[in-house]
Amino acid sequence: MAHPHFLLNTRILTIGGFSGLAFGVASAALSSGSKSHITLLDTDGLPLDFPFNTGNDIQDKYHDSDLHLHSPLSMAHPNFLLNTRTLIIGGSSGIGFAVASAALSSGSKAHITSVTAEKLSTKITQLQALYPAAHVSGSTADLADTDTLEANLQSVLDAAVKDTGGPLDHIVYTAHEGMSNAAKSNAKLVEITATKALSTFTARLLGPLLIGKLVAANPGRYLKPAASSSPHTHLGNLRPPPTSGSLHLWRVAPELAPIRVNVIIPGAVRTELLDEISGGNPDMFTKGTLTKEVGSAEGAAEAYLFSMRSALATGQGFIIDNGTMMA
Repeated sequence: MAHPHFLLNTRILTIGGFSGLAFGVASAALSSGSKSHITLLDTDGLPLDFPFNTGNDIQDKYHDSDLHLHSPLSMAHPNFLLNTRTLIIGGSSGIGFAVASAALSSGSKAHITSVTAEKLSTKITQLQALYPAAHVSGSTADLADTDTLEANLQSVLDAAVKDTGGPLDHIVYTAHEGMSNAAKSNAKLVEITATKALSTFTARLLGPLLIGKLVAANPGRYLKPAASSSPHTHLGNLRPPPTSGSLHLWRVAPELAPIRVNVIIPGAVRTELLDEISGGNPDMFTKGTLTKEVGSAEGAAEAYLFSMRSALATGQGFIIDNGTMMA
């Protein structure tokens, strides 16, 4: 299915919502299909509450009044992803596929990757069916071998820039080693080799670091050099240590500035990988959360979209684990 509109037909109260940041929140909520109720003060300093569904309602009701409006509704909330170019490495499954769907639903061009050409073709076809007018492309990439990792990532970047028509606005990295490589690293002690032990770090940790290197070594070629652009990586541990994302943030964010760099740290999310990990019983993870739920890939994708949209977010690790770390 297409990416859901989580705010459609919801009800939001914005206190102080007629100026500044709160007004921006109210406008953003309205643009996403929510009903809003704003609280502000009249000229006597008394509360004045009114519900509205469009900006015209406010202006029609109050344009002749004696209110001193600090931020009149002069334009609708902007769609920050409209006409952008987004590369999702690992975008053919799980959270990565959900991010690709969400980006397309917001008007971005999307380029996804997969290990196999067959799966890549299947996923591109699915996305084209969901968003017939959207631009979707993709390329294959094997990210499991340290000897070819950098060259393969550079090929992906070159393909994404060519297929989307210019330097990228966003790079989302959700690729992981999968259960087969994870099994190698969990071999018996007598069977451990350096290659086996490091296999789980190749795609998930070394990949994002090398993406940062390639962007830094080729200014303006792969990613627009502006605060509106951003690479985002994914650290998918069920109980992530707080310092996990810092390995990338401390090193990459300062060097790539003003380009923004953030890490999304999800907990248990309903994906193909979680099904494998749980033996087909992902609900086993609900007991270890505050919400008593297992996250959806679409819900996790919203964290990536926030990080992509907000030009204020950089150098941060956003934990979205249903309260697992506090449970």
